[in-house]
Amino acid sequence: MQIYLIKYGLNELRTKSINIPTADFKVGKWWPVCIRLFPVLFILILGWWVKQAISWYPDNWWNPLETFSVGTIVIQWIALIIFALLTQNYLAKAIVDGPMTGSSFKDSNRN
Repeated sequence: MQIYLIKYGLNELRTKSINIPTADFKVGKWWPVCIRLFPVLFILILGWWVKQAISWYPDNWWNPLETFSVGTIVIQWIALIIFALLTQNYLAKAIVDGPMTGSSFKDSNRN
């Protein structure tokens, strides 16, 4: 999703789709920075957690039956990826034209 947001233009999205006159609150210039930093922060926090989990279970840190083991999170990510791959066609068909899909998205990129 982040790649599509950056391709569309984070500032354009912020000014044209989020900060509309009927919005309850306005998103500032900090928002695009947060979107770009998210993958870096995610990798740092996940790496820190894996290091901690290995220190908690040094002998069986790959055991998916341990509550806080690396094996548990690996199994959960595998299940999520399998679920996403199995449902992607259904979800793609369910998407309707909106501000970032279909003809309006193609028209906004020509400017």
